[in-house]
This record gives sequence, C-alpha cells and structure tokens, in this order.
Amino acid sequence: MDHPEASLDPQGDPRLFALLQGLFAIPPAGLAETLDEASRLLGAVLGAEKVDAFLHEPTADTLVAVGTSGTPQAERQRALGLDRLPLARGGWPASAPGIPASGLCRQQSHQHR
Repeated sequence: MDHPEASLDPQGDPRLFALLQGLFAIPPAGLAETLDEASRLLGAVLGAEKVDAFLHEPTADTLVAVGTSGTPQAERQRALGLDRLPLARGGWPASAPGIPASGLCRQQSHQHR
C-alpha cells in the first residue's frame, strides 16, 4: 500500500527539515518535557492546532497523552480526562487503523494470564 506520508523527504520540504533540526536540538530532559517540546515543535511547523504524543500504560492497557502541545485545547482535554484512551475491552483506539502495537499488547497480555 503506497501512502504519501511514507515518501516525505525532509530535504525537499523546508518545514520538515526545520522540524527534524528542531527535534534533534531538543535538550535531554525528562520524558514528559521532551515529548511536550516535540509536540510543540510539530504543531508549530505543521500548523496543527493540537498535537499529542501517546505512550502505552500497560497496567491500565491505556494510551496516555504524555506530551502535548501546551495549547488551551490540550489543557481542556486533560481537565476532562480525555488524555487517556482505553485499549482494553475494544476501546476505539484499539480498532483504529495504523495502530498495530495496541493489538500486539493485548495479545501479549492475554498470553500471560
């Protein structure tokens, strides 16, 4: 399957090259701070209103937005508890196309029971 996103050339698009340079320039810090900065950079370069970086929390089988772009919308998302997306029991992120890791995590957790 040919996806246009898979053929992006950072040297052919100055915005993507600037993003790549910015990501490499993020100083080492804690995980949340690094993902916050990466999300902010991605949002600024691509003109996105909001960007989230999710990590899997295995104990709750949930995707958690650890890095966010720091916008008012992101703060509202967190305040409403929408920064946590359950994968257990077939939550909608588990069936989203392009997220094969969620199925793999569920399969592994079932094997250990």
